[in-house]
Amino acid sequence: MSSLGAFCRRHDVLFSEAVWFSAHVLFDLLIVIAWAATGMPQAPKFLAINFGTLAGILALRPLLRRADGGLFWILRHWYPVTFYGVFFFECGALVPALNPRVWDADLARLDLAMWGGNPVDFFARIHVPALSEFLQFCYATYYFLPLVAGGQIMARLGTKKLSDAIGITSVAFYGSYIGYFLFPAVGPRFFPPLQEGLYGVWSFDAIRTFLAESEGKMHDCMPSGHTAVTLITLYFAWRVHRPSFWLILPFASGLVLSTMYLRYHYVIDVVVAIPFTLLSVYLGRVFIRAWDRFTGSPGAPELLSRAE
Repeated sequence: MSSLGAFCRRHDVLFSEAVWFSAHVLFDLLIVIAWAATGMPQAPKFLAINFGTLAGILALRPLLRRADGGLFWILRHWYPVTFYGVFFFECGALVPALNPRVWDADLARLDLAMWGGNPVDFFARIHVPALSEFLQFCYATYYFLPLVAGGQIMARLGTKKLSDAIGITSVAFYGSYIGYFLFPAVGPRFFPPLQEGLYGVWSFDAIRTFLAESEGKMHDCMPSGHTAVTLITLYFAWRVHRPSFWLILPFASGLVLSTMYLRYHYVIDVVVAIPFTLLSVYLGRVFIRAWDRFTGSPGAPELLSRAE
């Protein structure tokens, strides 16, 4: 075991923390490159946020390590998740600064070739306000469904397996962000002719408007991170707690459908997300084994040997 590996084991650095720190370094580097190459005005703010939060985590870490319950204990095991949103919003300025080419026309052509027509027209023909209402709600559950599976993992398998699961999910999150840099696209909902005809019953407009105003116009289509993370959540729930799987399955299925029905994604984004999910899980397991060897920790690449 290397001296760095021994240091990480001595300070109980979790796999999820290692993935978070790696993403931190990558995004800081991308911000510096964008600042130097394009003069991106948001760069100083982004760097201040990233290094400020890093300093905060390092300052709190002694307290987090010693915590055996309460808020600090929860934060110690879950804080890497909070950075998914931080780095996602930084993509909003970084992606067009580093890769100004937009792939929407190419992705739309792939949809036409696969579908034999425009998928948006198909979904418009089957539009029902009650279905739109349900699917918009399902789309919003993306921010909560992983917590159900994660909570079951923590309660039933312990924090080591929770760290592994968050690490695998992080590989999918940050892998999808890399896809946004390679294939920037804003999605079919930003083309005015395709904006007509979507309406719900009660909360549809409120949820849709809130999400649109919160995220803005992001180049975040290829691959569909919503699909990938949802499939990984279902995988964890199936392996850990079958009742939780059956509970979230209708909402998870609606979420995947909603990405296309509600015009957030092209169909090709969702299709590509399926092999991308398999690759993320595979790479996550490889990285877990490598991290356990690196730190001399007892390895356990399988998340679970049985389901309840």
